[in-house]
Amino acid sequence: MTEEAGTATGKSKENAVLKDGSLAVLARVVGVKQLKGLMLAMYLNIPNTSIINLINEQCPETGLSDANDKVMIETTQKCLLYWKQIRSNSKDKDKLKELKTALEKLGEEDIRKVIEDKAADNLELTADAFSE
Repeated sequence: MTEEAGTATGKSKENAVLKDGSLAVLARVVGVKQLKGLMLAMYLNIPNTSIINLINEQCPETGLSDANDKVMIETTQKCLLYWKQIRSNSKDKDKLKELKTALEKLGEEDIRKVIEDKAADNLELTADAFSE
């Protein structure tokens, strides 16, 4: 019975790479690369309508046509958190696989490798993990 109680609390078992703070770091890394944050959202199979709604929350007047880095990062972060929410019933290993595949399709092999390494050690993402 004790073992079952421990598995019922999936939140405490969440891989550190999938925590909100780690996704915020990932958004800062990907979001400043032109439109790669939005492309990542598409590769994560977030419905286009949802992506547009998230963009409109950030920039209701102009969309992202004149968005600065801060807005792009915030929009990317909202997309990643939304993805996590809609995948809440998926296993962490499936979410990590989906995230790594999306980064690979995006051409961000270095970022994918960092995600893979940190996930294997169950460590949160940090900005210095992406330093060269």
